[in-house]
Amino acid sequence: AISRMSTYGTMQRRIAMEIGRDDLLARIPDAIQSAMRAFESERFWFTEGEATTPVISGQAAYAAPADLVEPLILTLTSGGARNILQRRTWDWLRDAGASSGAPSYWAHFADQLWLAPTPNAAATLTLSYIKRLATLSADTDANAWMTHGEELIRTRAKIDLLSQSGRGEPPGVLIVMLDRALRDLTAKSGRRRETGRLVGDPALSGVAGFNINAG
Repeated sequence: AISRMSTYGTMQRRIAMEIGRDDLLARIPDAIQSAMRAFESERFWFTEGEATTPVISGQAAYAAPADLVEPLILTLTSGGARNILQRRTWDWLRDAGASSGAPSYWAHFADQLWLAPTPNAAATLTLSYIKRLATLSADTDANAWMTHGEELIRTRAKIDLLSQSGRGEPPGVLIVMLDRALRDLTAKSGRRRETGRLVGDPALSGVAGFNINAG
């Protein structure tokens, strides 16, 4: 039996063996990259991240984490109290005016997290979000797509390769396998959240900080 993938190069070699198409070998890396982009906004336990930054009185805007794909929850901790801020659209926040006080609302705009009202005291922001996993380039590179999401990415890559080959549609069994892999990962992620297990992959991620950017 073939063991679960662990590197970028291993996945490329397995896909090459499974499709048996020498004319598609050069396209395999691009197909893998495309598959990862296709699912990067999905919320799985290994794509969840958390980052914190200090809040500065008088500053409304803070730079989002560099690996941010989609923000989920933003909380403000001040004086030992932790409050979940309500997300609003940028237009709503901009039209709300420039009042000062304890923030209750936030918006994500131009790679920044905007707070309203503008903070009037020091605090701490904690952002839970879907993160972009490490870029793969060398054959020895690895991220959670090569392990936890291996079947999903490998199957999607094969579908893309065979669809673009000009020899008809990919086998229907691949579509079934892709749907099964997606459902399995979604269900497993849901169970982890329900049982209170920590988000993220301990081997591949940790709590990060994100830079402050004055508004």
